[in-house]
Amino acid sequence: MIGTLFCILMCVFTLILAALYGFDKNPDKTASTIAGFNNFSGVSEEERRKYDTAKMVKDMRNLMLILSAVCFVGIFLTLLSQWLAIPVFIVWLAIVIKNTHMDSQKAFEKYRIEK
Repeated sequence: MIGTLFCILMCVFTLILAALYGFDKNPDKTASTIAGFNNFSGVSEEERRKYDTAKMVKDMRNLMLILSAVCFVGIFLTLLSQWLAIPVFIVWLAIVIKNTHMDSQKAFEKYRIEK
């Protein structure tokens, strides 16, 4: 039961985040909630404008939808066996780690408008 509840909570949480990223009309403001983008070390506001924030927000929305889909599948798998929550969590964590970058410049390089 705990595995199912965990998957339900994570599914709802990531769906809420996906909705926030998906329905916001101001991508510049929403992009500031993305970890690392708001606080480039030593980068001015003018430098931040050189990044495609609309694409950044869209990619973050898609990531949240993928994480939500993993948890949604996990809900049904944990109804078969609660132990199946472990591989679901491992897949979810692997996706999160894959999309985590230690260097902000490298993380947002693909969103740069001017090269």
